[in-house]
Amino acid sequence: MAALSWMVVSLAVFLSTRKTSAVDPNDLAPIIQQLINRFRPSYIDQETRETVSPMYSVLVGIPFNTATRSYDINLVPDTGDAVRTAIQRCEIYSGRKVVAATVLQWRTVMGQCPNELVPPSWKRQLTQRHCPQGVRTWKDVDDQCADLIMKGKADHAEYRVLQGFSTISSKFRFNELLVFFTLSSPCSTSCTSETSQWSILDSIQGMRDWGNRAVVFSQIYKPSGGTRDLTPEERRGSLKRLGDRVGLRNIFYCRRVEIQVGQHEMVCSSCANPTGTAVKRECYDENAPPTFTQNTQGGSTRIESLGDGRVEIPGGGQAGGQRQTPGTSQVLDIMPQLVGVRPQVQVRWGVEVIQGLLGVCAQVLDIMPQLVGYVPRVQILLSAAEKMAALSWMVVSLAVFLSTGKTTAVDPNDLAPIIQQLINRYKPSYYNQDTREM
Repeated sequence: MAALSWMVVSLAVFLSTRKTSAVDPNDLAPIIQQLINRFRPSYIDQETRETVSPMYSVLVGIPFNTATRSYDINLVPDTGDAVRTAIQRCEIYSGRKVVAATVLQWRTVMGQCPNELVPPSWKRQLTQRHCPQGVRTWKDVDDQCADLIMKGKADHAEYRVLQGFSTISSKFRFNELLVFFTLSSPCSTSCTSETSQWSILDSIQGMRDWGNRAVVFSQIYKPSGGTRDLTPEERRGSLKRLGDRVGLRNIFYCRRVEIQVGQHEMVCSSCANPTGTAVKRECYDENAPPTFTQNTQGGSTRIESLGDGRVEIPGGGQAGGQRQTPGTSQVLDIMPQLVGVRPQVQVRWGVEVIQGLLGVCAQVLDIMPQLVGYVPRVQILLSAAEKMAALSWMVVSLAVFLSTGKTTAVDPNDLAPIIQQLINRYKPSYYNQDTREM
């Protein structure tokens, strides 16, 4: 029990000293795919008769399924039909676990929702510019005072969803995974501007109250309507400012990639570099080298450098190039450096012992909520690589505990050849002078 307590304490230190996302990108990817499938809006433009998929954002609290031990979007009660119907009519949907909206842009509204009511904030501005009091719908605006609205004026979807976050946040529990999804990465001129009245920086900061949170986009922002494109540096600065509010490790770029010929899969990666101090280039520059390369000969996809802790070993190890986490041999190799080599109590174990310890530690990690107490705001969820790192830390701490306790420090496998050499070297023999035998 003392050893177990030592391991729990060491894991607490490990977790408290790591500023890392509690969301595993591998777990996030299918959630985002389901979110898009369920809530993505589209409509027939009433002017052009073309199908349009508008910019949109969704804020959703995803409950934890205790049976599957994972966050489950199927437990979100808001239906896709209800959300899509509302936001395609230019409304802000505010349900039980979902807040969603599309971009509200002039003159796009004339193709999307011409007969819907003009929001109060727009009506106030129109009244100040002497638009007639009787204007109620967008069609009324188009008929009576369209010239009073600057072409391209827009309330971005991100801003519409997050305004009044302190009020809408009461919908979500602190033990839920809070996901803010936006189709494109936030723009630097409005959403993440330090000076714009339409900035989301202050409101989105409220997400920090959730231990498990993710800000997700699926494409790099490009302005429409002939507006000047942003430079990679401007996009990088936008994500950096956003990261300052919610934590850079909690921002993810999720998109569908071709993992094999004709086979696409949703993949998410953190926008933080491995140290969490800078924005990864792939999240702001579409010309950045791809992080996924296809190994057509081996029949697998190599994940080269996502910075999210995933490692793939194509071919060897497991058939088909399954994703792997670091092996026990790596833990064994670095054990002396981690524990420290003290000649009188040197800790040296064989692979079987290390594997056994990892198994025990893994079980301890799985029941950690029961050991430390369930705290909804600080729910512990680790990715595969982070779990391996935590297990390694626990094994090391157990090694230290055992090395200072009353236990053997000698591996029998190492001892055997030493004893053989000792016997060979020092075993005495003599010629018996009575029996004449050796």
